[in-house]
Amino acid sequence: MRHRLVAVALLIVALILATALPALADAPQAVQWLIGQQRSDGGFGMEKSTLSETSEVVYALAAAGQDVGAVTTEGLSPLDYLAASVSEATSVGAQAKVILAVAAAGADPSDVQGTDLIAAISDSLTAEGKFGSADEPLTSHVYAMLALVAAGQAVPESAVTWLQAQQAESGAWAWNASTKAEDLDSNTTALAVQALVAAGVAADNASIQSALEYFRGLQNADGGFPYQKPSPFGTDTDANSTAVTIQALAATGQDMAAWQSSEGSNPVEALQALQTESGAFAWQAAFPDPNLLASAQAVPALFLEPYPIQPAVAAVSAAPAATATQAPEATQAPEATQAPEATQAVEPTQTPATAATATSSAVMPTTGGALPIKAAPTVWPQAVVLAGAVLTLGGYALRRRLGR
Repeated sequence: MRHRLVAVALLIVALILATALPALADAPQAVQWLIGQQRSDGGFGMEKSTLSETSEVVYALAAAGQDVGAVTTEGLSPLDYLAASVSEATSVGAQAKVILAVAAAGADPSDVQGTDLIAAISDSLTAEGKFGSADEPLTSHVYAMLALVAAGQAVPESAVTWLQAQQAESGAWAWNASTKAEDLDSNTTALAVQALVAAGVAADNASIQSALEYFRGLQNADGGFPYQKPSPFGTDTDANSTAVTIQALAATGQDMAAWQSSEGSNPVEALQALQTESGAFAWQAAFPDPNLLASAQAVPALFLEPYPIQPAVAAVSAAPAATATQAPEATQAPEATQAPEATQAVEPTQTPATAATATSSAVMPTTGGALPIKAAPTVWPQAVVLAGAVLTLGGYALRRRLGR
């Protein structure tokens, strides 16, 4: 009897793993596609490498367990690009995103090409508790909070209080700190939730619970989330909004099964539905082209990994300096001019007529020409082997027992 129970237990474990693995298999495919989009300067971007897009890809690589420093093109890694371009991070939001990337890669954000990004963030705190200047969006403040946690620093209580004070009655936040219903959005709200939890705010805190109720009202029938609802630009599920909301739900300990929609899909399944044959993710079903940011942001969500992403490899002393052969990105616009410094689409400036072709920060861009795809990264092979081994051993043990 004891042998039979052991065999049954092994089979149950194998079935659980076999059920979970198909969902997680989507992440390695996306990572493979992302690695294939690396540019010759080591960075990533739709038209050229940018600090923001490179940082997003680094989050994905780290969440998938990749050694970011080993992801190279022409000998240059994303860390090389970030180090060479750090002087362009002139806003708190841009500096914070680089900190999150460098820390996720296991490097030291206090010395990136001689720049102490942590000090720059800390020094930007105003008397009212806001990180950054008055003209910087709320998203810069949120990223600054996440960046300090990623760097092992405490988030000042005044910064937490300031963020909570910007929350609307509906439980949402807006990128510009507005509390008007038409300005509130899922992306800023999801980032704010992650920042509060990372700073030590309990999941049962009223501000967190209010945000979760906002997400409930925003969820689509397919299980995913739009940028806003209602919205003059449509309320279809998009990968970016769904991914960052999944991260917020994960940060607060939510069970995805409890978020099953009226059509029987949970947020992760809604996100998976937007993956293309290439492994990349589309922004929306109506815009099926492979999308760099959507793909990068989907990966941490598939792993249920909230911000800040924890380093998966041994830490190194600092982000490596760029080599003399690397061309500087002198023509790249400083990220302080972007509105807002966000990982998702900022749809209020988008018009329906230009949705498919616009390339500003208002629309989730698609990548440029496809680059050669490198070998698939080794993500979750141990789980695959374990599932197979457990299934085999369980079946063997059960067969022996039943054959007696």
